[in-house]
Amino acid sequence: MELRPYQANAIDNLRALIKAGKKKVILICPTGGGKTVIAAELIRLMKFQKKKALFMVHRDTLIDQAYDKFASIGASITVCKSGDKRVIEDWDVMVATIQTLRNRALPEVDCVFVDECHLSAANSWVKVLNNFSCPIIGLTATPFRLDGRALSSIYDSQLLVASMKELLQNGSLCPLKWYVPSGLGAKHGDAYDAWMKYAQGKKTIIFASGIEHSLSIEKKFNGLIKHLDANTPLKERQKTLSDFKNDKLLGITNVNILTEGYDVPNCECIILTRKTKSLAIILQATGRGMRPYADKSYCIVLDLAGNLQEHGYPEDIDMSISEKPANSKTYKTQLIIVTICKNCFLAIPKYPCHNCAHTPSPKEIWEEKVVLENAEIKYPKGSLKYYVEIGKKHGYKNGWAYHQWRGGRNATSST
Repeated sequence: MELRPYQANAIDNLRALIKAGKKKVILICPTGGGKTVIAAELIRLMKFQKKKALFMVHRDTLIDQAYDKFASIGASITVCKSGDKRVIEDWDVMVATIQTLRNRALPEVDCVFVDECHLSAANSWVKVLNNFSCPIIGLTATPFRLDGRALSSIYDSQLLVASMKELLQNGSLCPLKWYVPSGLGAKHGDAYDAWMKYAQGKKTIIFASGIEHSLSIEKKFNGLIKHLDANTPLKERQKTLSDFKNDKLLGITNVNILTEGYDVPNCECIILTRKTKSLAIILQATGRGMRPYADKSYCIVLDLAGNLQEHGYPEDIDMSISEKPANSKTYKTQLIIVTICKNCFLAIPKYPCHNCAHTPSPKEIWEEKVVLENAEIKYPKGSLKYYVEIGKKHGYKNGWAYHQWRGGRNATSST
């Protein structure tokens, strides 16, 4: 397996941390950056030293992906999952679901890998991980949780494999093209209508707000897409995922199923139908479309709920600023201005719009600018003083703050 330079550097840096006494390290790798590839190379090196590894996942559907990757480097693999017959006695790596592992005797291993380790602050994970004295390596693109529970209670350090900007620049990731018709008077807030206007015929993953919503989306697409949720029978789920990956299905609408660990490089469109405060969910969801593929120059994101205004562009989130796991607020410390074209609703760096050539009046331009909250701003978001503070930082003309406040955007206070 040929590693990319940043992957090889990450392995060297990780081994140095462990030699320096760090026993529980998170490897941060943007979605599509190859965290499982890095784990596979580490397992290959352990195999030559006759050492054993445990690779833990949180969903049955992730077992096969890990199994195939480790098989490609010649590892002997046993699976710890109820009903799975891929069990051998002499193995290099055990791939296990946390649900099965917590009810069985734990294996003796020399290293534990925790896939999607931002989930491992849950009590079920902690009870298992506390029983290992060997190094524990967490793998994730998002080292934080919406509930604010710090991963530093489990891990003592973290290492950024590469930034999203670096991976975009070297072609390891595919750029996103954001359309944000929500909140700007667009008539395409419905998932199907937006898809027909901006992404008709493109391979699509839709993140719905709930099961009923997802089923209604499936119905409107009239057989082009299939619905998945946690209650979908495993065989049906596996068939749907396989059909989508093999171009027998144009799209999937889902509820909390495809935010993690599902690789379909030829996915060309992501539709976000609900707003979320979780930066992790946005990074994971949009990451489903960022894997490069032949003749795929970008992935369209149809943001129907204003998530871009809430979190900013994924590539602008700086994961290098913390050596230990922290809350997501740690990474959102800069003011980001998102400009959305009033004519075509494409998120653009500046006017004129490079998509439709629209050039509005100066007044329209600043009306369409959306300023993200800075964690250091001391005034309530949406208050008049909040906008005054932002106006000072950006040198906006007098009256900008008052106009924004009076417009009612995110208004929370009249002071």
